[in-house]
Amino acid sequence: MTTRPSSSPGRRQPIGRLAQARALATGEPHQLALAELAAHGPAIPGALHSEQELWEARVLAALLATYGSHRPAATGGPFGIGRVTPRPGETLVHVDRTQLDRWARALLPVRRADGALTGVAGLRWSAGAKDVVLHPVGAPERRIVLAKTFVRDWKRAVADAIDVGDVLLAGAADCAAAPKPGEEAAEQAQRQRAVPCAGDLSALLRRVVLLELLAGLPFRDGAVELAVDSGRLVDLSGGRARLTLPWAVLHLDRGLWPVRPVRERAGASSAVLPFLASYPPAPGAGRPQAAPEGLCVLAGIEATEVAVRAAGWALEVADAELADPRTGYLDDEGGWSANRRRAAEGGFGDAGPLDPPGCTRALEGCPVDFAELGRLAFLPVIDHPAAKDFRPDREELAEEGRQILIRLLEWALAAATHQVPTRGPWEQADPAEGADLSAGPVPRARWSAVKPLPDSPVPLQLRVDQHERGGFKYAVHPGPAGVPAWVHHAVPPLRFGSAGSLPAAMALAEQAGREVAAGARTVRSCDRRLLVPRPVPADADPQVAELVAAADPEGRVLDLYELTAGLRALADLERDGDPWLYHPPAGGHWRRGERWPEAGTVSAMLGDDCVLAATRPGEEANTAPVDFPAYRRHLAAHAIAIDPFAEVYLAAADAVPGPAPLSERHRAGVAALQAADLTKLARQDPRPPAPGDDTAEIVVITAFVRSMPADISDIGEFFDRWCPRHQEGGHR
Repeated sequence: MTTRPSSSPGRRQPIGRLAQARALATGEPHQLALAELAAHGPAIPGALHSEQELWEARVLAALLATYGSHRPAATGGPFGIGRVTPRPGETLVHVDRTQLDRWARALLPVRRADGALTGVAGLRWSAGAKDVVLHPVGAPERRIVLAKTFVRDWKRAVADAIDVGDVLLAGAADCAAAPKPGEEAAEQAQRQRAVPCAGDLSALLRRVVLLELLAGLPFRDGAVELAVDSGRLVDLSGGRARLTLPWAVLHLDRGLWPVRPVRERAGASSAVLPFLASYPPAPGAGRPQAAPEGLCVLAGIEATEVAVRAAGWALEVADAELADPRTGYLDDEGGWSANRRRAAEGGFGDAGPLDPPGCTRALEGCPVDFAELGRLAFLPVIDHPAAKDFRPDREELAEEGRQILIRLLEWALAAATHQVPTRGPWEQADPAEGADLSAGPVPRARWSAVKPLPDSPVPLQLRVDQHERGGFKYAVHPGPAGVPAWVHHAVPPLRFGSAGSLPAAMALAEQAGREVAAGARTVRSCDRRLLVPRPVPADADPQVAELVAAADPEGRVLDLYELTAGLRALADLERDGDPWLYHPPAGGHWRRGERWPEAGTVSAMLGDDCVLAATRPGEEANTAPVDFPAYRRHLAAHAIAIDPFAEVYLAAADAVPGPAPLSERHRAGVAALQAADLTKLARQDPRPPAPGDDTAEIVVITAFVRSMPADISDIGEFFDRWCPRHQEGGHR
């Protein structure tokens, strides 16, 4: 059988299986994948020239910005791409015909009527018989080919992308034209933004069909969202920022991974002790003198004779793997400690941690008895007389020993690939700080470090706690500067996990902080506010349509359904206890409480149960009605919206003077909503209607509003009646 080397050291694969794996990433038919392998060699070839790589990166970056969060099943594939054929000098892309308009608007360099330049600056296109070639100005050899795209369909999409007053800077006749005024500067700016992650973006375009598999992972709801932030490709799918690249998340055979240049790095044997020296030792712990002993300390394993021998073997295997030029991927995400963090935190929307390279060799050639090594995991309990009936058998001990060896190998790789983080120094802190605001016992000791965030006065705090029962827990919190104490100490934190040693916990905290910082523009604190708010002019007057269009439609718009669900929950609380009295916004949506802020308005209470970013005492928005510019500016800064129907209800409910119970404010909200021009309100919502035509949509909304009960005690039955219709797509 014909075989071909894979990029996984020491392995060879049947070419048929390699073609099957390639087809999984590219969407190609099996026979085409076989033919391409025979013609071009690697499972998925990289770009032959750095300029081709950068061109693919710039095009994909523009598509990321345009598509945002989307469902590949609804767009004919990720970003509308059903299939790719990557070759060293070009990438052939099959774009769903229904997505050509979106591609044209995303990519064509256009001077808009307001003076802004959109699209990929310097892009030119030329037409073939059955394809369209996209290339940079003056470099027709850098090619992305829209395969099986007829020129008439592309020209129609181009025409639809140009609005009144816009100027297209390039067409088929301009494929060799020089850049237009202002285009060259925009092109240079786009190149600079794409260069740091050009390799990742180009590799992703050449494997883009993998994103269909990514969308199917738990907690992602069938959607994918990727972005370029601070020079990194960040996966934002499911509302959680990740630096993990798709081929790593999906545990693909490493023959499909892009080949990385290996940065200069030390071997594991010479990296462990300097790694440990870069962190403070745990109280009462000394500094190890030899690398195997140091690896035991780092992995949180007692440095017994058998453990030190196992650590020496793990270092030997790690050194061999690090010497292989195909292991550049170990430096992804800031080093192999990222993989240890996936093990520490669990796979939230991921497939969990990867096996480290060299794992098979380490297990097969280990010179120590696994059962003897596994006993270390059960000390001192295993030797206690009372534990005789609960002692693990030899196979259980051996399995635990294998896991210990893998952990040693992983930390050997992590130490060698460690990258110095951007943060302040680790310092001991008061472990009792915030004890009245967080759950659990006060830790025995605490260390913290500050990590600044770009474009934000709010930093991150990296924290490691040592507890009485042993072990170390790490966490990433917003602040403390710039956020209230209760937000800073909120549970759960932005990231959290545990490790067996203080240096390991600090390294994992740093890697977690790196990930949060990379996606900081989308990360929210416990009160649903963005860590890095969007810039909004102080005199801006955002309209509802703008807010809804700019918000994430997958859960960042408070609509009639969310409003009614929240009212049902509040009605249950009021029925079971004393009626809560709500106040107008002038007294504050949120008021200072004894330990935590307290909701003062119906809007604040519903928003706390739903999606609204909380205002804070002292802010202009905190005393503004929800339909006033000051409050809308607050929503715009945090990429959240209230749809026009919910806004009418909340504005009227909050406007009832004096302290008033929910029942009274609900009657006012329903009356205002039923008196409103619902057709006019529907026109303010830019989201597409549910399946069916616009007329059917407004009929459903009208029926919903007209039947909404004015008596709050009936809202539960009403919600139960309408809930199935919403789930079936009955209204927005």
